[in-house]
Amino acid sequence: MYLVDAFFRFTGIAMLVLIGITTYRDNRQWHGSPYLILACISLSALFLGYTLDALRPPDPIHAIVRLVDVPHLVFVWLFAQSLYKSDFALAPAHWVVGLIYCAPVFWVRLSGLGFAPTYPEWLLVYASVTSLMLAAHLIWVALNEWQDDLQEERRRSRLIFTLVVLLAITLAALAEPRLGREGAINLRTFTILSVWPAIAVGSYWLLRANEKSVRFQSTAPSAPNLDERDRQLLAKLTEAMTEQEVFRNTDLSIASLASNLGVTQHRLRALINQTLGHRNFSEFLSAYRLDAVLRAFEDPEQAHWPIQTVAYDCGFKSLAPFTRIFRARKGCTPSEYRKRLETAH
Repeated sequence: MYLVDAFFRFTGIAMLVLIGITTYRDNRQWHGSPYLILACISLSALFLGYTLDALRPPDPIHAIVRLVDVPHLVFVWLFAQSLYKSDFALAPAHWVVGLIYCAPVFWVRLSGLGFAPTYPEWLLVYASVTSLMLAAHLIWVALNEWQDDLQEERRRSRLIFTLVVLLAITLAALAEPRLGREGAINLRTFTILSVWPAIAVGSYWLLRANEKSVRFQSTAPSAPNLDERDRQLLAKLTEAMTEQEVFRNTDLSIASLASNLGVTQHRLRALINQTLGHRNFSEFLSAYRLDAVLRAFEDPEQAHWPIQTVAYDCGFKSLAPFTRIFRARKGCTPSEYRKRLETAH
């Protein structure tokens, strides 16, 4: 058992170090890289510190790594959000969630190291529950924009890499209430064995992924040499969006649009992503919808229309995302923009 444990433990650390170094070397500008590197460091500490006695490092190192491994789940959670949420930005709410999760676990760690009073038994159950809650949120993050994502490799990774990681997190969380009990030493090997496949799959995907699959920024249109079929599809798509104005349908999806054009979703996704340079379907629709809103604001006949009515007429489902998208493009709110138009006229 020691040899098996040592093999998976140290190969896991090696993969994590490789991911961290490669990410720092090749993808430092990617907004998700800090979370990935921190996750690699914290998970490496988990592998090094939560170990069998025969493999345990000297006491000072053991104490350090057992504290460093505490936020590993939070870093994985932040990394997944940076990868799969198109509008992700670190916010105070993330700090609050991290504190809620990490503070009790730090108490458990410090108590085990003899630096804090004994913790109540329910704290271990609390750690399991919060771990499962983060895992559930990760599942939601991974699947929420799956249909909307136009980058095929990242779409596949949502169903493979993230769910494998979540399986490991779930197994570790279910085992957590027993970690402080006598005779639970084999759970240390179990934890490593349950996390190792996720690291292996993550290593394979991250080390072979191209820039598009790990970055959510829009890509510039590649203007490839389209074959006749794709030229015809692009013409049909342009007609549907500019003449038929199908974007005004608030329930328009990639599936319904593909069906309307008589093509597969895969082919339509590839055209919008690789030829037109859009990262997801919502962004593609929003560009047309926002252009329609701006035209409506310029139209004297619609000057008396409420902003909400204009937004809904152009395909937006609610005001909050409309206002956010409008501000990102024009640098002001819709009401401020309208006032400027009124002043100019």
